[in-house]
Amino acid sequence: MLASARAATGSRATGRMPFLRGVNFGGLTHEAWSQPPALPAYDYYLRQKKMNVVRLNFTWEWVQPRLQAPLDVDHCREIDQQISQATSAGAYVILEFHNFGRRTVDSVSLVIGESARCSAADFADGWARMAQRWGRNERVIFGLMNEPHDQSIEVLLAVSNRAIAAIRATGATNLIMVSGNDWNSMAWQAGSDNQKWMLRIRDEADNFCFDVHHYFDDWSAGQTPNVRADALASMAAFTAWAKAHRKRAFCGEFGCGVNRRGLDACRELLHHIEANPDVFIGWAWWGAGGPWQPDYVFLLDPYASVTSPTNPDPEGAVSWDQPVDRPQMKLLQEFLPRSATPFNGWLIEVDLAPKVGAFYRKGDYRGPATRCFLGGDTCAAEWIDSGPVGATARSTSDSPPTQQRDGSVAFAAGKASSLETRLPAAMQIRKAYAMVRAAPQVAPGLRLSGAATRAGQTQGLDLPPTGATAAGGTMALTAFDLAGTVFNAIRLAITAGASPGSTAFDILVLKAPVTDDEKARIQGRLFWDNGLAHALPQDHPYRVRPPSTRSR
Repeated sequence: MLASARAATGSRATGRMPFLRGVNFGGLTHEAWSQPPALPAYDYYLRQKKMNVVRLNFTWEWVQPRLQAPLDVDHCREIDQQISQATSAGAYVILEFHNFGRRTVDSVSLVIGESARCSAADFADGWARMAQRWGRNERVIFGLMNEPHDQSIEVLLAVSNRAIAAIRATGATNLIMVSGNDWNSMAWQAGSDNQKWMLRIRDEADNFCFDVHHYFDDWSAGQTPNVRADALASMAAFTAWAKAHRKRAFCGEFGCGVNRRGLDACRELLHHIEANPDVFIGWAWWGAGGPWQPDYVFLLDPYASVTSPTNPDPEGAVSWDQPVDRPQMKLLQEFLPRSATPFNGWLIEVDLAPKVGAFYRKGDYRGPATRCFLGGDTCAAEWIDSGPVGATARSTSDSPPTQQRDGSVAFAAGKASSLETRLPAAMQIRKAYAMVRAAPQVAPGLRLSGAATRAGQTQGLDLPPTGATAAGGTMALTAFDLAGTVFNAIRLAITAGASPGSTAFDILVLKAPVTDDEKARIQGRLFWDNGLAHALPQDHPYRVRPPSTRSR
């Protein structure tokens, strides 16, 4: 019957849905370590970074502990809460069984549909109950199964079709995502069983798509930051097949480590997906939302951790309250809306991380305010820095600073402004770098000061720069030598010059001596992160090629 069945074209009804860009949230499992995704993650990814889909992973056993029995009441409430967090931000949620084509019954892992103890009827029953619970929510998508593998493709097809029919029998018209066999990645190559058998997926609502995954290491295993030579070949083969048969798809998992080849391959993949909207309806990074090991190779959550080889800021965020963007987020933001909060992390090499004391990125303008940092009543606005340790800057101007397209804040001409922040702990500062973008011929005045820890006394520093280490048209990098000075707070005061548009950018504080080579790498990183590599001195080692993000 399956061989002669009409094959639906697949997901024609998704035209009303926006292109989906988002992340995977894991943690919900029937194992003892089960932990729901952190609710603040929804704010970070959906409201701050303007993503619009979450692929919510949980095991079948977790939501339906016994076969052919009601769904777990408490766990359904947890899913309700997760859905509410996403949909209140205007996003979609993919509810997905993360079981790899299997189900544990009496402590035995069984391939679904290949045993009477875990049959296609059992799987269909589980999805029918899911559809009865969430099928009326138009922002919910059903992902049948994550990465089936090492099983009969014929049985997988039959199991998938039976689940689709059961969902539709409830009256639910939600989009359904279907996975192929053999880990759902390189097994989609030309001539594969997936390309042959998955043409026979049936959906009376004609509202389904294929969920395909793509990693860049050997066999697309998704376990290392390595990048194979044919990094995009299997995805290109799938796209060609989908175009030929008018099928739709969603890239439900992909990720890369913090190395140049990985980031380049990931960028190429996203360009490929977004350049083929007749096939792809979106993508989701793996993984995020917690709980994860802080050194997980594809972790996107904005946590700083001393143990993480991909950590851009060991003195930075330890919670969702003050996120530090991971290096991979800088790549993803090339494909996210312009309204997303600016990238606020640093791509400092691993071996430099112990020497980085604190650094602060471009601020997010928050609108009018009534109080002034410097006192008085002429202050009209303030902005809060989005960096690892919240820095507050307020202008003494009688007109608000203006937020620039790149996320920085410009101050009116001839007016003073200040940026101050508390360090995570009192530390000895060796050197501070202040990076200032200004209109041509404008040289903003800089004054770094702080509060000493000795006997509670306040120690003010008014230091001329030891020399602008670089300058070029619209940007200047200034260094202050502060060896031996202990601070628990720092302040940068900026006075605009004769022309408008002076803009405070960054401060980098080092807590250990650096070599000339390290100094060049830091400087190169500052310029590259701000899109100003062209302003580096002609003889700078990173004039053409950016510094590596990997440890040497």
